[in-house]
Amino acid sequence: MITAWNNGKFSPTGAGYGLRLDLTYRNTVFKRSWTHILLDLPNGTTVRVNLSSAFWRKCPEVRSAAIGRWLIATGHGRWPKGKPPSFTLIQVIGNHFRVV
Repeated sequence: MITAWNNGKFSPTGAGYGLRLDLTYRNTVFKRSWTHILLDLPNGTTVRVNLSSAFWRKCPEVRSAAIGRWLIATGHGRWPKGKPPSFTLIQVIGNHFRVV
């Protein structure tokens, strides 16, 4: 349902990372009126992630250095080209989601 995303540059700070959503999931579950989402990561961190206007056009990623730090800490910070790790996104309520 979601995959890890990176802008092409590894950064130990987690900058340039995020999670890419499947377009069907984005279009059916996410609401255009939302300006942000809350994202519970498996490490116990809850992150507020702003949704950019590009999120609704051509960039269906939620981006945050906190996501990047979690990916790096769990060994998912680098992957073979075209084979990002995948995860499941579960809607808790409204704009609050959990990554599993």
